[in-house]
Amino acid sequence: MRLHVFLLVCIQMTLLALAPAADWTKSDLGEMTIVPMKSAPYPHDSRKEDVKKGETVYTVADHYSDPSVLIFIPAGYKPGEKTDLFLYFHGHKNNVRNAVDVFKLREQVVASRKNVILVCPEGPKDAPDSGLGKLEDRDGLKNLLAETLQLLEADGKIPTATLGHVVLSGHSGGYYGVAMCLKQGGVEANLSEVYLIDAAYGNIEEFSAWATRNKTARLCSIYTDHLQAKNESIMSALKESQVAYESKMDTEVDEEFLKAHRIVFLHTKTLSHSDTVTMVEKFLRTGALPNRPS
Repeated sequence: MRLHVFLLVCIQMTLLALAPAADWTKSDLGEMTIVPMKSAPYPHDSRKEDVKKGETVYTVADHYSDPSVLIFIPAGYKPGEKTDLFLYFHGHKNNVRNAVDVFKLREQVVASRKNVILVCPEGPKDAPDSGLGKLEDRDGLKNLLAETLQLLEADGKIPTATLGHVVLSGHSGGYYGVAMCLKQGGVEANLSEVYLIDAAYGNIEEFSAWATRNKTARLCSIYTDHLQAKNESIMSALKESQVAYESKMDTEVDEEFLKAHRIVFLHTKTLSHSDTVTMVEKFLRTGALPNRPS
């Protein structure tokens, strides 16, 4: 019996050793990998047929079959008993590789000084679509985060696959993924902050409802002129629920102001739709996540 158990343990250890680790790329910024995950948004039955938008056909093969998830660990990151994660959902006609590079998301995470790991799941790849596949399913976010933590633990990046705080952000069409994660992602107790980056296009009731029922939750929204009415609708819902918030022009506030208020709406006339993504660093920096060691 003891020999049987010993052999079983040996077999399990051998299989674990043979399991391919993620391919991590190191730079001055930190470590990054892009890996396929079973819990990634796509493929998914919601997009099992080609999608036609106007005269353009977005095929399943080219736009809804990539199970990639990008993970970035900033230089100086200190693993702990729990792991805080920062998720970013890209917008229409974009993909995770391009979004991370163009919007300098790694650089922004590093500059924020927060001890957090960036996670970017691939959405509809280079398509004008806000769908997010498996993350629209109940517990979809929970499954993605669990798989992410298991990978990080298996690769020796963290000591245990225990989830800490979760920060959600979405730019433009990425709003829908954020809304669905708030509604039924399955990690309500861990969701501490949400950043809408010119992204309040729809499902606005999910944002006001989340900020209302979570008394310490932080909601930051920056928006250009075309989304003023949508953001004002969120504010109206919060006001009806007697939830305090601040509404300012982005040029009127500093980091101390952002630290002092948990729900903030910033109207910008100086930043373009794409340039609003530069606010990720400031939102992260002024949030409650712990800083990396100096």
